Amino acid sequence: MKVKQSFLEVPAKTSELENDAGFITASDIPSSVYVKPVNGIPASDMESAVQQALTKAGTALQSFTETDPVYTSEKHLLSLKSELNAHNVSNTAHDDIRSELAVTRTIAEGKERAIVFDSLADLDAWLGGAIIPGVDALLEDLQTGDNFYIRDTGVPDFWWDGTQPIESESKNVDLTDYLTKTESDGRYVQQVSGKGLSDENYTLTEKNKLAGINLSNYYDKTSADNTFVAKEAGKGLSEKDFTAAFNTLMTFYAATPLTVTTLTNIPTTAPLVYANLSAAQSLSVSGTPPVGQAVHVCARNTAASAISVSIPTTGSYISKDASVSIPAGGFWEFSIIYDTVVSRYRIINLGLS
Repeated sequence: MKVKQSFLEVPAKTSELENDAGFITASDIPSSVYVKPVNGIPASDMESAVQQALTKAGTALQSFTETDPVYTSEKHLLSLKSELNAHNVSNTAHDDIRSELAVTRTIAEGKERAIVFDSLADLDAWLGGAIIPGVDALLEDLQTGDNFYIRDTGVPDFWWDGTQPIESESKNVDLTDYLTKTESDGRYVQQVSGKGLSDENYTLTEKNKLAGINLSNYYDKTSADNTFVAKEAGKGLSEKDFTAAFNTLMTFYAATPLTVTTLTNIPTTAPLVYANLSAAQSLSVSGTPPVGQAVHVCARNTAASAISVSIPTTGSYISKDASVSIPAGGFWEFSIIYDTVVSRYRIINLGLS
C-alpha cells in the first residue's frame, strides 16, 4: 500500500536532490584532479555508498502501510479535529450554555416576554395544558426567562427557568387599569374605515321596517322632475283649467304685429299683419289661426299707380271677390278666418280706404 502523502519522501538518488545548487559535480572536476579519500574510502566508492543508502531508505518507506501505529495515530487525530470543529458550530451543542446566553441576551436587550393570567390558578392550569380564555401564548413556545404576570393583587409574579415557574423578586405589576381581550371585545367594536357610531340607536326593528318600504309607491327625483312642475316664487296653481287651446289663443293675441312685402303665404301667427305692396299680387295663406279667430291684414300700395290683387275663390279658399284693385297710395283691408266646418279659409273683404 502507498505511504501517506503527509510524510516526507526521501530521495532515492542524488539526481533528485534540489538543494545542491552552487556545488560542483563530478563532471566539473577534471579526471586528473586528485580527490582526497575520506576515512580511507575513495571518492568513487563514497558516491556509490550514498546511492545505496538512499535506495534502502526509499524501499523502507514504501513498505510503510496504513496499519502501522504511526499512521493510525495521525488518522485518529485528524478525525478528532473534524469532530471538534463540527461540535463547535452545531446548534444543539452546549445546550445549557446556549440557554443561559439566550436569557442573558434577552434581558440585556430589554426584550423580556410576558404572559398575563387573571389568577395563579389560571397559570397552573395553562402549564398543565388547559386553554385559558384571553391567553394566546402556546406552552410549546415557552422560553427560559419568560415572565408570568398575575392580575390578582397580593399574588407574586413568576418567570420560567426552563423547567418550572420561579417566583419573581420584582414588585407585582398592577393591571387593574387594563382590560383582558375578552373584556375589550365585550366593550368595544372594531374600527371600520369610513364608518362611525350612529347618533341614534338603529335597532333591528327599524332596519326591518325600512326594508319593508315599497319604493314603487314613490317617485325618484328624475321621475318627479319629469312628472311635476317646479315651484316658482309668486306663482301657484290656477283655479280654472288652462287648456292647450287657451294657451294657443293667448299666445296668438300676445304676438307682435307682423310686417311683410307680399300677400303670398300671409302668416297667421299674429292677429295683425301690415303688407307694403309695390306690384300686382296673388293672395295665399300660410298656416291656420286659432279656431274662431281672424287675422286682420292692412295692405298698402306703395307704387305710383294702381295694382291688382288676385283673390282665390276655390280649393281651400272662399271669397265673394276674385280680385281687388288698390289705387296708388291707397289701402285695402281684409280678414282671414279658417272655417273648421269646411276646412277652408274665408277671405272677408273689408274695403278700400
